[in-house]
Amino acid sequence: MNSSNPISDVNVSGGNFSNKTDVEGFIVLPENIQTDSLTFSHLNFAKRTLSLNQVLKTSVVVLTNLGNVLETVVINTGYQKIDQRISTGAVDKIALDRTQDIFGSSIFQKLEGNSPILFDKGSNKRSMTIRGLSSINNSNLPLIILDNFPYEGDPNWINPEDIADITILKDAAASAIWGARAGNGVVVITTKKGNFNMANKINLTSAVQIQEKPDLYYLNQISSSGVIELEHFLFDKGYYKNNENSNSRPFLSPIVEHLIAIRDGLGNVADHEREIERLRTLDVRDDYSRYMYRSSVNQNHNLSFEGGARNLRYQLSARLDDNTGTLNESSKRGLLRSFVEIELHPRIKISSDVQYVNDRSIGGRTAYSAIGTRPYMMLADVNGHAIRHADYRIGYLDTVGNGLMKDWFKYPLDEYKKRRATVLSNMVMINMSADVKITEGLNLQGSYRYQYAASENKTTYESDSYMVRDLINRYTNIDYKNLSTTSGIPNGGIIDQSIGTKKTDDVRIGLSFRKDWQGFLLTALLGAEWRDTQNENMTNKFYGFDPNTYSLAKVDYLNPYRHFINKSNIYVPYADGKTLRTDRFQSQYANASVAYRSRYILTGSVRRDASNLFGVKTNERWQPLWSAGYKWNLSEESFFLVEWINKLSIRGSYGVSGNVDQSRSAITTIRYMTPDQYTNLPRAVIAQFSNPDLRWERNSTWNTGLDFSFLSNRLNGSVDYYIKWGDDLFGTAPVDYTAIPSKGVMRNIAAMKSKGIDVNLNATIPLGSLIRFNPQLMINFNSSKVTDYHFDGTYAYQFLSNGTSVNGQIGFPVYSILAYRSLGLDNLGNPVGELEGEPSIDYQKIRLQDKSVLEYKGSVVPRYSGYFNPGVTVGSFDFTVGLLYKFGYVFKANSVRYGELIGMGALGDGSGDFDKRWKVAGDERYTTIPSFLYPNDSQRNSFYENSSALVESASHIRLQNITAAYRFSVKTKFSGRLFFNATNLGTIWVKNKKGIDPDYIGQLKPERLLSLGVRLTY
Repeated sequence: MNSSNPISDVNVSGGNFSNKTDVEGFIVLPENIQTDSLTFSHLNFAKRTLSLNQVLKTSVVVLTNLGNVLETVVINTGYQKIDQRISTGAVDKIALDRTQDIFGSSIFQKLEGNSPILFDKGSNKRSMTIRGLSSINNSNLPLIILDNFPYEGDPNWINPEDIADITILKDAAASAIWGARAGNGVVVITTKKGNFNMANKINLTSAVQIQEKPDLYYLNQISSSGVIELEHFLFDKGYYKNNENSNSRPFLSPIVEHLIAIRDGLGNVADHEREIERLRTLDVRDDYSRYMYRSSVNQNHNLSFEGGARNLRYQLSARLDDNTGTLNESSKRGLLRSFVEIELHPRIKISSDVQYVNDRSIGGRTAYSAIGTRPYMMLADVNGHAIRHADYRIGYLDTVGNGLMKDWFKYPLDEYKKRRATVLSNMVMINMSADVKITEGLNLQGSYRYQYAASENKTTYESDSYMVRDLINRYTNIDYKNLSTTSGIPNGGIIDQSIGTKKTDDVRIGLSFRKDWQGFLLTALLGAEWRDTQNENMTNKFYGFDPNTYSLAKVDYLNPYRHFINKSNIYVPYADGKTLRTDRFQSQYANASVAYRSRYILTGSVRRDASNLFGVKTNERWQPLWSAGYKWNLSEESFFLVEWINKLSIRGSYGVSGNVDQSRSAITTIRYMTPDQYTNLPRAVIAQFSNPDLRWERNSTWNTGLDFSFLSNRLNGSVDYYIKWGDDLFGTAPVDYTAIPSKGVMRNIAAMKSKGIDVNLNATIPLGSLIRFNPQLMINFNSSKVTDYHFDGTYAYQFLSNGTSVNGQIGFPVYSILAYRSLGLDNLGNPVGELEGEPSIDYQKIRLQDKSVLEYKGSVVPRYSGYFNPGVTVGSFDFTVGLLYKFGYVFKANSVRYGELIGMGALGDGSGDFDKRWKVAGDERYTTIPSFLYPNDSQRNSFYENSSALVESASHIRLQNITAAYRFSVKTKFSGRLFFNATNLGTIWVKNKKGIDPDYIGQLKPERLLSLGVRLTY
């Protein structure tokens, strides 16, 4: 619609036809259109009328920019739609046109790097936050609103192609309307619903994505040669002597078995030594990469129909996601949706929105893990045949039971073929709403949502799987006289199954009022809502499964059996339980705004929430919440004569919202368990102790902001400064142990404070008639600290914090690192600490010092984060680069843990430092990794593992994605978009000296994703 950039939402009308252009600036005209001319109008552009023949001939219409006229932006809060000019809150409206070319089954995959949401892959505790943390021992995830109701389902069940609008509510003025669940911010998602008087439209989107298999050598792991060196050393020290003679027959590695044979003169010494040297050259990661991992292929296809008539609008859509992962795991998801709104009367509208999801996942091959094996223990021989592994002494298993027992070896190469893990989920969601116009400006609205989700998680182990064979053998009793066996575990497969259902009913009824008179605009909202959620879960374990007859076998859970190897008493594993949880919420709310000539705006909201989870007193069940805000549109004043400033607004707000933990209650609760397996008697446990003073968490936010637009809207954005106070936060309070058998209970005794700055800049810079530069920049700064928290502790070691759990120290961030001060290594390779201001290796005395000797290394949550997305449009081509950055935070790198390494239990990430350790005098100049000592010194190890030597800067810049798209049309019938996207392109700069990607510490890093797709409109 413009020579250098498409324009969406252009009104196109003529005769009996009226519609708007889509996000690509395209519109499809009906074949039977009855008009001689078409008029094109838009708030930002001069109106233009052209003959129908001229439009059909050129297929491109150019509109003239009016310069200083700004487009009206509508903010959706989930309760009402508000013109951004009279909104006092801190709100971000996501530019969906910048996300449409990013491949993703979930909308949140598209929002990373295109929204103020901070995605932290390091911990589920803080995996997705808005404006930092708002709680200490509670969830910090934002509230998700889908079509005006809270959504707690799987985000993958929201069809990205159905989304029409995403609005992020950040401050109290914007989010307080959602009350006790809005303390972490609110993500409001609105789906497409068609339009009245809209021509029928068909949309088809299809895309495919390929991902390379992961690089298993990304992790810093000990080499096979290093493991063999260590095992040889331990063998010479007699470390394995007890295991050699143990009646439990514990596993001894191939290296140890070779060393035993050499010591005892079994076989040819040269052959054993050659085999040991051969094993040094092997790495099982080669086999995993060859046999287990592959490139993944993901597909999604979406078809939708939308349109409307004078009294009807509709949206129908169907989506299929067909994904095959890097371990050959598969996932197929189908989504269906039907929305219809009918105007029964000029005063009455009713609508229905029905969604159905079917999601099926099947597990794949075995993922690589360094636990329970050695890096030289391969999966396959040179001919590709499975190599056997063992959990007990290999020589013992070769002869155990005189051939009467099942094969007691495992074959990791093939084990996944004998295990089938499936997850089947279904969800139905029905929204019904009615809008009745009582009088001019006064409407009555009623809404109801019903959501039902069911999932079945089932893993079936075939009768010849190692899990079944091992279990049967352990419970076996052999009658050598009659050459027969019996077992407490029947022959056949084993099924582990869990079934869960979740049913939610939401009801809302409210009145909305709008009155415009003599320059004043009054809007108000009053209503109440009720929410009831029931979660039911059941777990079972079945034995003796026969897939041919679908039959099961009975087992004896009550009587003990004797373990075949160690002769201890054991019982048949039992899993048969059922749980039911009911959550009820009730809310009452009201908000209002007054605007005078769109220049001076005042807003306010009040709300109170109640829940069956809180309070033994009425005033503790209900939580009152409120907010107030103001806005001054300075640029609309008559005295404001700065021509290059198109918009300048000042706003401010203060309000109180909340945070709720649905797992806590104020009264003593017990949970009934499955019957005791030894007595078969019923049993129950105390789930929570009496806590009558328990209250909702409170979050208060003060925000002041500036909205602006300069140079004919070529540069626009906002700047916000905010302070947040978290009061009545959950913290562990001590209790009388003689009265309650617990060290503490969660009470509202903690507090925190945070402050920050948000900067959002968008520019549109024409570079000629065909080229336009469209950069986006977002800067988020957030700093927080704990202001009140109970913590019992006296000595330094009690205050150590590695960033993965709550620090709880007043004056420090919730998640931060406090570490022993490291002074490097001495000339014997010992880590050196500080004792009373002097270098020391007296680790016992170092750990018993006052906490003031600990070194604060920083927050593990970024203080600065954001993105820079330069975009360029060249004619019909669009190009965008997505750059993410996170600064001002730290992480603790994994390193060798000698205590666990001796037992071969720490061969994963960080164990590679064993090969880089101090070995000879002078190495202390080049490494901070201590020497290996035997016997193990646990205090020495603990000092090093909690020292500042392992703390690194996590600051980095990431190339998140690159997109390219081509817009095209075929006559007047079709318009389309061909797009390419590359994601997970890695870091382009990291500050830490080890080159570790801070988003993937101790885990495999996903490889780049390449996708290609097409979007067609008819």
